[in-house]
Amino acid sequence: MQLPEIPDDCVDELMNVLCRDPYHAQGLPIAGDTMLTRPIEGEQQTEGWVMGARRPCALDGCGGVRIYVRWPGGQITQPCSQGITQIAQGVWQIE
Repeated sequence: MQLPEIPDDCVDELMNVLCRDPYHAQGLPIAGDTMLTRPIEGEQQTEGWVMGARRPCALDGCGGVRIYVRWPGGQITQPCSQGITQIAQGVWQIE
């Protein structure tokens, strides 16, 4: 089977994205994605915004990545990638 040829400008753009944000290639949230709080019965979920900054999780043996999220009101938290799930394109939920 022969793969279709990809135009050079598309390859260049893909490489630019991957070089700028290697976490994108790992299936992690990227800047501008939406993060939802854990659903709690009787409460409305809060919607935050992934800021793009990350750092390794410091919990022993975790191996996850802490993702900086800004919530309404300005609070910033760092949920671990091991405790979130992608529920739609660009939308993540804390478990």
